[in-house]
Amino acid sequence: MNKSGLRLLILFLLLTGSLASWSEVVVYANGDRYEGSFLDGFRDGEGTYRWAGGDVYTGRFVQDQPHGRGTFKWRDGRIYQGDFVRGNRHGKGTYTNAQGEIYEGDFKENRMHGEGSYQWSNGDTFSGAYLNGKRQGFGEFVWSNGERYEGDFLEDSMTGKGAMTYLDDSRYVGDFKNNLRNGYGEMSSRLGVTYKGFYRNDQRHGYGIRLTAQDEVIMEHWLNGVLDDSRFLDGRGECEALHEGRKWLVAAKNCVNGFAHGQSSMVDSELLVLVPDAFLVLGRLVEGEVLYLRSSLGYEVE
Repeated sequence: MNKSGLRLLILFLLLTGSLASWSEVVVYANGDRYEGSFLDGFRDGEGTYRWAGGDVYTGRFVQDQPHGRGTFKWRDGRIYQGDFVRGNRHGKGTYTNAQGEIYEGDFKENRMHGEGSYQWSNGDTFSGAYLNGKRQGFGEFVWSNGERYEGDFLEDSMTGKGAMTYLDDSRYVGDFKNNLRNGYGEMSSRLGVTYKGFYRNDQRHGYGIRLTAQDEVIMEHWLNGVLDDSRFLDGRGECEALHEGRKWLVAAKNCVNGFAHGQSSMVDSELLVLVPDAFLVLGRLVEGEVLYLRSSLGYEVE
């Protein structure tokens, strides 16, 4: 056969689908059933595979495995539509569970992995980063009642830096651990009151500063959510403190020649540095633990 005849034969075989590629229905010994394309003896191309147990896959196959775009339906009502790689959910896809909850986003080896969004049946939603099937990295969780968290997640929990907006429009910005306020944070209310201080297990615990709507500055000490002590800090300059070149608001027991002297409490005028138990000599800090009141998120939140 000359080259021209060989070309015509190959073209004929391709057009008639006779080049080791065909479609048929196969019922396997275990009760599984496949209807679709074969290539060189493998399930290859478009097809539908029905397991005897009730699960069904419809889509692309390559060498017997789901590979490409497809839809997998479990017998319990779960559905996945999206990309497959060598039999695994891998790439972009949408997963709906039996309760109607929906995840849409990235998958890696059958797990939610990358960027995605999840909607629960009760109306709660999450959008952000996933790692090995869990919320991890930056994300936003919105409850069905309107409360919202923006910030860091670790193994499905709010852990790290974040901002929480509550139903009464109050807002907390600071540290979280295991879904609770833990560490330093700042709480502001729509009435103009701001609290900057430390939390433990979602309760105020330790020292903090409260700034009232009338611009009064009050140092407070809390124990597991119970106010233990409070002191007004005066910024009128009648009893000054000298430290780091800052202007300080002071609560001093003694004042000598216009300077705080002895046991005192002090916070800088920008409410960034607090020394709750300061010992001053003529306004100069001699002893006392310095607490830094600032919440650096590392990103902007609305």
